[in-house]
Amino acid sequence: MIRGGFLSDAERQALTAMARDGLAEHRVARRANAIVLLDKGWSCARVAGALLLDDDTVREWFQAYETGGLDALSHFGHEGSSCRLTLEQQAALQNWITGRLPRSTRTIGAWLEKNLGFNYSRPGLIALLHRLGFDYRKPHKMPRGLNDVRQQAFIASYEKLLNTMAADEAVVFVDAVHPTHQVRAAGCWAPKDTAIAVEQTTGRQSLNIHGAINLENWLKEQHRKSVLHFIPPYCPHLDPIEQCWALMHQHTTHNRDYKTFRQFKRAILKFLKHTIPKNWNRLCDRITDNFRVIHRDKFRVVA
Repeated sequence: MIRGGFLSDAERQALTAMARDGLAEHRVARRANAIVLLDKGWSCARVAGALLLDDDTVREWFQAYETGGLDALSHFGHEGSSCRLTLEQQAALQNWITGRLPRSTRTIGAWLEKNLGFNYSRPGLIALLHRLGFDYRKPHKMPRGLNDVRQQAFIASYEKLLNTMAADEAVVFVDAVHPTHQVRAAGCWAPKDTAIAVEQTTGRQSLNIHGAINLENWLKEQHRKSVLHFIPPYCPHLDPIEQCWALMHQHTTHNRDYKTFRQFKRAILKFLKHTIPKNWNRLCDRITDNFRVIHRDKFRVVA
């Protein structure tokens, strides 16, 4: 246990100033804040809970401060050496990456060696790319044919509908889904020296949910009191049930193999009929109607 009161007045003032400094790097400010809270007598677990960390991280920060003071709190272990490229060479590299959007560091390293005569290791190249303002990420999936006006009109009509419904009325989103009896490989943490795999099923039988219901004909029956409102085309982001299907796959097909189609069907229906209702307080933030317009002109479409 770390006992409070280990800071001098000068040290406490310096750390408090760093924690409150809006210009200081956010990570450094959090570390300074943690040290100040520990000095007040807070436990590592309490500090970790307040800062949304784990207590081992808080202990590591304390040990770093004990051995290296403020300088140690500002060190993250990946700053690297000064850049070997001139400003003109950096600009050339930035322009080439921005224009090409290469998918691997190997491609970038080959360009650097061929055009500028520099040979970087992979960690050194990654540090250089971060320093130049690049990071590695997947593009967002954007439906083709998006229409801003239609999206905004649907959102406005949906909000109006919610505000004018009677107490005994409700909005229900309906869509078909056809999950295939096949495991979906998903990322996971595993030992470095262990090769991992997921076993694929031999068949590709699909489970048809909602697809057998002809809603338009069903609603035409005399005693029906429901009204259909259609979502604009190419706008799955305006349909919360799409979020439900994604959650369903996360819980039932990601890295999970069902030897028989019957087992697969039982798992899917159990999730929809029991898991979601039972855990709705925890899952409701994952299935929302917090709609937004996706503006195509705010994205660079790479393919």
